[in-house]
Amino acid sequence: TALPIYGTEIGASIVLSNATPQVTFGSLVAQDVLPDDFRREIAGIDYSSPATKINVALDRLPSFEAHPQPGPHLGCTIHIGCENMASLHAAYLDAECGRSSSVPLVEMTIPSVYDPWLAPPGRHVASLFVQYTPYAPRGSGWTSETKNELADRVFDLIDRYAPGFTASVVGFEVLTPPDLEAIFGLTGGNIFHGDRKSG
Repeated sequence: TALPIYGTEIGASIVLSNATPQVTFGSLVAQDVLPDDFRREIAGIDYSSPATKINVALDRLPSFEAHPQPGPHLGCTIHIGCENMASLHAAYLDAECGRSSSVPLVEMTIPSVYDPWLAPPGRHVASLFVQYTPYAPRGSGWTSETKNELADRVFDLIDRYAPGFTASVVGFEVLTPPDLEAIFGLTGGNIFHGDRKSG
């Protein structure tokens, strides 16, 4: 087997790919070497993504009402907006209707708690994994305005649990499913490389 890598063809008996199955078997491997039933299975994988990633620069650590002082809890994954199944279901239905969830599920990590090199002294970064968002919102699609509206909604939700979070934001980046697809090559923006139950 030989694959072109940066313009150079490198031969190998085994090739590993960390690309999605669609990219690996649809673009990198010659179609005539794949069995028809295998190609049909790969074509049947659902790559729709319900998640948007928001990277946030903060001028201080969040202070949660449930535990205001800094501590080990800030080094864990923090889930917000998932108090009951009804709210999760409502968030999912919003995305199914082509709009971002009015009350999204937010999974927050603060990696600078463990790696101080990620931010200047006294500053921090937070990674927000936000569900549920459609690949393409009905109407305008993803624009700077719709991305900022989503970020505002997410920050307002976090403020309910960690007052002052919005005021601590010094910058942010919203990566919607199309952004994740374009930047990282994730088919459909799906960070799991597709629905493992489909196909």
